[in-house]
Amino acid sequence: MEINTTLCRWLDVARDDVRFAHVDQLLSLATRTYYQVSLFPILRMGGAVEEVYLTLRSGKGDDVPVLMNATRRANEQTSDWVVVRIERRGRWEEEVLQAKRAAERETLEKVRANEELVRAKLALEQTLTELKESNWLLQKAAEVLPTCMYCKRVKGDKAQWESALELLRRSSVFLSHGCCPDCMPRMLAELGLNAETCLPSDEESGGHCRT
Repeated sequence: MEINTTLCRWLDVARDDVRFAHVDQLLSLATRTYYQVSLFPILRMGGAVEEVYLTLRSGKGDDVPVLMNATRRANEQTSDWVVVRIERRGRWEEEVLQAKRAAERETLEKVRANEELVRAKLALEQTLTELKESNWLLQKAAEVLPTCMYCKRVKGDKAQWESALELLRRSSVFLSHGCCPDCMPRMLAELGLNAETCLPSDEESGGHCRT
């Protein structure tokens, strides 16, 4: 096995110490199993592998994570490896994990904010309904006209007691005159007319006599 000086420096080994060693000696225990069971058969059948994550073992026994591309030489039992050291993989994984957690927190906050918005909308609709009911009751209360049970005068806008006729005259209501059936006999008597000589009265126009 031939390795360049850069890889020797990464692994803290002497080049002569690994010149005739097998590649297994540079792999960690887990990576060695993966290489024998999976990676080597793929490389042998396919002829190449790309961007495979491996863990090499340094001369001090430390793990050195790398990305590896390998190509099998034609008509030979050897292969050429190119490895790139992953110096900050742990920090990158932590940053990815933190970004994922931040995204999850943001999503959760959005869900909670949406739930609060729905609750606030329901509360607002309930308050609006109550206000409409209160306004209706106030309008109905304003339509109630206090009437004296003895003289039949009513309490007007300025809290003054007056006749209902005066109150109606100040309003937008147009008044006309007539005579109800109950008052008709008294009216005829006051006019000195005989009720028998008058036609039956109409509710809108009053009575009129025969000519």
